[in-house]
Amino acid sequence: MEIAKNKTTLTKKMLFAFQNKEIFKRSWVIIICALALIVVSFRVVDGKLVLNSIPFLVIGCLAYPLYIGILELVFIKQNKTFVPVTIEYTFQTDSIKLDGTSAYGRETSELFYSKLDKIVFTKKYIYLYINKTSALLVDNSSFSSGSSEKVRALLEYSYAEKVKGFKRKEKKVEEVKVEEPKTETPEKEIKVEEVKDQASENVIEEKESNNKE
Repeated sequence: MEIAKNKTTLTKKMLFAFQNKEIFKRSWVIIICALALIVVSFRVVDGKLVLNSIPFLVIGCLAYPLYIGILELVFIKQNKTFVPVTIEYTFQTDSIKLDGTSAYGRETSELFYSKLDKIVFTKKYIYLYINKTSALLVDNSSFSSGSSEKVRALLEYSYAEKVKGFKRKEKKVEEVKVEEPKTETPEKEIKVEEVKDQASENVIEEKESNNKE
């Protein structure tokens, strides 16, 4: 069953933005190492902060810019001959049909949601991660039928574990306390029992007095 249809043209600019997103996301290790080198390059002498190692300071300051710069150059070199490709996405209940067209020709395939590593929704794009670093980009403004909200509703309902940042709200089952009905003895019944007891006591007393006589 078709849920929505989208036609996205993947350009070098879009690919570059996605690559930068992935680079910055994985750069926290470099940042920690750079800060550690900067801290080590100083020491405290007589209550004053003194430079201890110039090489450590230089390496610490240049580590992050060099890391980003090298990765950017590698990416530019790898995608120098990149050709824009237009992909038509047909979102179905359990899979996506892909129809890609570029200068090299046309290719069709089918991708099941269960095979995706994760799915990320942003204001501009839907990222369908095939693995931890590679993803298909879906432009939210290019839906010809349906919408990104409709696709999101489907995926959050059926594949919640794949959608990043989504947590299914579990309904709390309210405990209903069942009170046992209290069996109250009517006052009239109590009075009747008391009268019976008194009557029986009087009879016993009369018998005892007759026997004595």
